[in-house]
Amino acid sequence: MVRPLFPTSIFSGYNRTTLIGQTISHYKITDKLGEGGMGVVYKAEDTKLERTVALKFLAAHLLNDDEAKARFLREAKAAAALHHANICPVHEIDEADGRTFISMAFIEGETLDERIGKGPLPIKDALDIGHQIARGLQAAHEKGIVHRDIKPANVLVAKDGQVTIMDFGLARLTEASRLTKADQTMGTMAYMSPEQAQGMEVDHRCDIWSLGCVLYEMVRGQRPFQGQYDQALAYEIVHQEPEPLTGVRAGVPMELEFIVGECLAKDREDRTGAAQEVARKLRTLSDKLKSGHSTILRTAQMTGAIPSMANAAPTLNPVIVPPPGKSLRMWQALAAAAMLIAVVALVFALARSPSPDPDSRGVRRFSLSHPNIAGAAISPDGRNISFVAFAADGTSSLWVRSLESETARELPGTRGVTSGLRGGWSGGWSPDSRSIAFGTGEHLKRVAIDGGEPTVLCMWPEVDLGNHSGTRFPFVGAAFSPDGERIVFSSWLRLWKIPARGGQPVLLVEPESPGAFYYRPEFLPNGGGSRFLIYTKDLDYEIWTELIDTETGERRRIAPGQAGTYANSGYILHGTTEINGPGIFAMPFSIETMSATGDSFPLNDSGLSASVSQDGTLVYLDGSSIGGQIVVRDRGGEVVREVGESALIATSFSVSPDGKRAVAVVDGELWVYDLDRNVRERLTPEGVTVQAPMWSASGREVLYYAAGSDWMIQAADGSAEAVVWLEKPGGAARGSFSKDGRYVAYSSPDPAGGEAGIWYRTAEPDGSFSEPISWLRTPSQEQMAMISPDGKYAAYQSDESGRLEIYVRPFPEGSGKWLVSSDGGTLPYWSADGNELFYAQGRAIVAVRVSKGEELTFGEPQRLFESQTQIGNFAAFPDGQRFIMFRGGAVTTADTVRIVENWDAPFRAQ
Repeated sequence: MVRPLFPTSIFSGYNRTTLIGQTISHYKITDKLGEGGMGVVYKAEDTKLERTVALKFLAAHLLNDDEAKARFLREAKAAAALHHANICPVHEIDEADGRTFISMAFIEGETLDERIGKGPLPIKDALDIGHQIARGLQAAHEKGIVHRDIKPANVLVAKDGQVTIMDFGLARLTEASRLTKADQTMGTMAYMSPEQAQGMEVDHRCDIWSLGCVLYEMVRGQRPFQGQYDQALAYEIVHQEPEPLTGVRAGVPMELEFIVGECLAKDREDRTGAAQEVARKLRTLSDKLKSGHSTILRTAQMTGAIPSMANAAPTLNPVIVPPPGKSLRMWQALAAAAMLIAVVALVFALARSPSPDPDSRGVRRFSLSHPNIAGAAISPDGRNISFVAFAADGTSSLWVRSLESETARELPGTRGVTSGLRGGWSGGWSPDSRSIAFGTGEHLKRVAIDGGEPTVLCMWPEVDLGNHSGTRFPFVGAAFSPDGERIVFSSWLRLWKIPARGGQPVLLVEPESPGAFYYRPEFLPNGGGSRFLIYTKDLDYEIWTELIDTETGERRRIAPGQAGTYANSGYILHGTTEINGPGIFAMPFSIETMSATGDSFPLNDSGLSASVSQDGTLVYLDGSSIGGQIVVRDRGGEVVREVGESALIATSFSVSPDGKRAVAVVDGELWVYDLDRNVRERLTPEGVTVQAPMWSASGREVLYYAAGSDWMIQAADGSAEAVVWLEKPGGAARGSFSKDGRYVAYSSPDPAGGEAGIWYRTAEPDGSFSEPISWLRTPSQEQMAMISPDGKYAAYQSDESGRLEIYVRPFPEGSGKWLVSSDGGTLPYWSADGNELFYAQGRAIVAVRVSKGEELTFGEPQRLFESQTQIGNFAAFPDGQRFIMFRGGAVTTADTVRIVENWDAPFRAQ
């Protein structure tokens, strides 16, 4: 039976006066669709546009209720602001003959509530409907609108499967003033988030919770929380967990359990943060089901349920609410007696029950949050988690948090820790869980977690790349041997070993061919020895977990994917083989034979950088990605163009003076991008690692530093080979040409020895350049000198205050300086007219107005937009309206670490 797509269940008992047959404004009313406390919905013909519509009238008894009118108007405005296939279109709001009404699209079908009433939905239908709801919510949230009343009765399913979200009567703008308690608790209790049920301030994450409730109800056929009255429902929502879907229905994918669980996290900081992410996960799972790659578990496996409940202890319910007509004192006495009986029964049951087998424990999931985490690892004893986190000024440090503590500790002396690439940070825990090996820009270090300064174990070894020798590559993972005597670490292109107390690195694994990368090493616990090692190998983006016998040198592939880690229960957990593919897989593996015993299967599709403790606690970073895309954003942060192809990592951007081209260092190589045609060309030879590119004033050349060699200058169209511009400065950071081409500023160490600083060279009439002239050298770190368009000033970053900030000084001569940034800043850029300065601050791009008079004055820093990840590098276009940067990437941060205790319980039961 085809029914009109309007929830009749929410229109009952009010406004019995019918309007059928009447014409209101230019709408001829033909039928009644439903009625409720807020109003009545009719089917009507739009006589002007000759289309069928639905008219929603405000109920007669509310015509003098200002708040009801405001809600009615709010619904119209909220829905009318949204243009999305999964949101009911609103045509207009009008008033005729004293009646206020909304005209909206009419669709035939049934409510999701009615459909669930027929029984649980097929998994594929639930995924598709949930995906469409999430997409609609994404559109609303992107407009700053929170629905606040997502439930099956407000979700409409058309005959063709199209899903439409209805009833924005409770919607609020997220930027609106703080809601009153009464306003916040409006909605339908069974679908309210914990913060909504408690009258707390709400945001878009309350809709994520409600969507989780709807997903659960579609799969199980009943709501996750079953309280018979509002107080009981509120208690369940705030304090109790629903039964796992995999425990109440056969054939539920484990991934769906994860998705629903993340939506229903009690603490909204632990909840999935965006509807877009829910939509992506549901779509990914749907695709996996179609291809047969999803993980389906038997009911008892996922829940750890005891097959026989004869000896199970009774459940105690602490909710004590007197029923109507009973005195509180009498009910308390009855409740106390009932509680005593329950306690006696519990003791008796426990006395009769055998001690639980450790392998019968159920899976337990929780999480910790911290801003800008770039990888995490759990200690072998399962008591602490270490992670790298970025501060607002872009500096990184190493943190440790005990699973028994509510707070994390920053380890002293670890500022500048390297977060690693592709697999996040590997952790480098010692076997006794008392110290951590980590990398900085120049050294491998070791730090005790109970205090004390780090000790230097070695300096990064130099690598001869053929054309240029003396190159040092970044740290991307370290591992202690099981006996604690050795450390193996990666410098990207090679694996090295040293004694755990420090010493001279010895080469362990070298590339089989150019372009091969090695990272995330980990020893396998083969009898406590230190013979077998796994690591990630990447050759031309073919990514594998590889095994090496350190005694014989034999190497072989054991699993597709990256960042492998061994779990004592007999699995190797690893990531995907895709640059842009987060997700964790488990592969059965035998320590005795050092080989796989089965195919890999997915654990989730959003995790990265997995590690496992000896007691079976799994830790991973949630929502990270590896690889990414160069993008151009406008001042509001919207992506207006994707540039080139997906890349592992892209840094050091510079935009040509005319704004039509850009250069970027992609995977270490320098590429020139034609932004109008979106084509690229490599400027430097293969194998030459490049830093700090900048355009010449004419836009015809690019100046860059060839790592471990010299400053080079080359025609931007590649028509001529690069020539040496400055010999062996010993390291470099980008700077800029003055607009007239007279000066070039850059950062490097003193050619004659001494402190690094900012230098400049002056162009001579014959095209040559003067010897380097020191502009700024202090005990602090000064870099990124950008000369103003009028050539009178230079902006730069300095850590003289203890953190990186943006300063401006007269250039090339003059005294005085101005502090421009607040709360940290890096990577300054001028607009072409010199009226604005831009810089990065953590995840944000900040703009500062510049006024020119007898001296410069600077306005208050204004955040233009925030990125989802740390802004490691960017460049501003000359017009100041666009910015080029890398989205996602190898060093991507998240705010949540997921912890799964007894993660492998479902598989031990098989």
